[in-house]
Amino acid sequence: QSPFFPAGVSKKRIDATLRYEREVNARLDLVFTMSEYLRRSFINNYGISAEKVVSIGAGINLDRLPEIDTEKDYSVGNVLFIGVDFERKGGNEVLKAFQVMRETIPRATLHVVGPKNIPSGLVGIPGVIWHGFLRKTDELELTKLRELFRNAVLFVMPSRYEPFGIAPLEAMSYGIPCIVSNAWALPEIVPDKKCGRLVEPGNWEELAATLTELLANPVLLSRYGAAARMHVEGKYTWPKVVDKLEQNISQKIHA
Repeated sequence: QSPFFPAGVSKKRIDATLRYEREVNARLDLVFTMSEYLRRSFINNYGISAEKVVSIGAGINLDRLPEIDTEKDYSVGNVLFIGVDFERKGGNEVLKAFQVMRETIPRATLHVVGPKNIPSGLVGIPGVIWHGFLRKTDELELTKLRELFRNAVLFVMPSRYEPFGIAPLEAMSYGIPCIVSNAWALPEIVPDKKCGRLVEPGNWEELAATLTELLANPVLLSRYGAAARMHVEGKYTWPKVVDKLEQNISQKIHA
């Protein structure tokens, strides 16, 4: 179903793979998924009974949640985009939208993390800073990434295809509201008009309007940021996920 599915894979091979997966899944007592979106796929695409499929979320890959800056200034206009796969993550739409938005809010800055090589469309755009690929296994690069999160007031990732999305959750753990696509599991991760905003994939005009609206309203950004942090704490840490896992296994054993 992905528009980025590799070309050249035969229907015969796909059908054989799906048959095998259906056979494996049918023998399972429980199937745990990262999202309700994926849960529906197991039910609708694989024919698994609804009562056997449970969405338990997923944790962000941090040893501990970052401390929140209670004095954070949401008027500074720092926007953060993270995506190694620049095109799929909506990077081209972000660049178009940012240029339009900056005509209204010239203080805005866009920080781009992920692509190892600078995207051609990014060169020469005022206010855009490319940081390349930052590894969490490198202490200096990790420090830089954490600084970018701490300084950002808005995270944007209008993916053209995104089954889940860990990067927005990591941003939300820093108290950063997000703009993401209104598709797949992303509406679960970023509840609309509570922790950020949803936009249609590929619609850079809508993205530009949303960027402009939010960056012009630091009070709203602050409120969304606080709600985003609470959303992550309540649902998307590994202890919370393990609790749901244990509860469902225990219920199954004692049923």
